[in-house]
Formats: sequence, C-alpha cells, structure tokens
Amino acid sequence: MCETSTDPRHVELSRWLLEAIGKVRRQKQRPSIERISAAVRQLHCDVSVGEVSSGLDHAVRSGTVICVENNGAISYRESASHLRRHSVASLSGSPSPGMVSEAVVLAVREIGSGCSQVGIPRVPA
Repeated sequence: MCETSTDPRHVELSRWLLEAIGKVRRQKQRPSIERISAAVRQLHCDVSVGEVSSGLDHAVRSGTVICVENNGAISYRESASHLRRHSVASLSGSPSPGMVSEAVVLAVREIGSGCSQVGIPRVPA
C-alpha cells in the first residue's frame, strides 16, 4: 500500500511510525516492530501489522529510520539526519516561549537526568 513517498497514506504512516518510535523510547523500552505496531494501533486501529512492517522497511530504505540489532533483538530509531532536519525546520522564525519550554522539557526527558516537569518553572506565554 505504501509504494510511493508522495502517497498521502504513506506520508501519514511515516509520521505515525516516527511518533510511535518516540513514544516507545520515552517509555524506556526497545522500539521493536511489535511495540511500534502496538503504539500505532492504539491511535489508528485501521493500520495493520503488515502496513507497519512495510512502512518501517520503506523508512529504513529512505534513511528516515535506522534499524539496529543489539543482543539479537532488532529495534528502530530515528536517523540523526532526520532529527537535524526536523529541529532546523521547527526553528524557522522566532520560537514562542511555550515552544522553548516544551523543547526543554522534552530534552530533559530524553536525557533521563531525573528532573521532572514539575521541577521546571513555566514561562508565561
């Protein structure tokens, strides 16, 4: 179903896959195909496991996602080039204080420094 990158369904599925990988990683779990499928299907029931699998294969071929084997288990991550493009694109123009606060909270969560969102003061918008 996801033959071309211009297919709206494929673009949508790619975005869902990246969101699911991020969600699984924030839960401190290994983003395996089973966990990614479960995360996608929680919000989008009409997506089959086969679509997720073929979407991941296409994302790996296009360089958006990296397939990693560790201790015999296969997991997936966003590629560094995709992360750089995404962060540069989101900073076009002047970011609002709310966007900056959200980025700091996300960065702290990703680092896993033990800081909580409660410990970060909220900047008025």
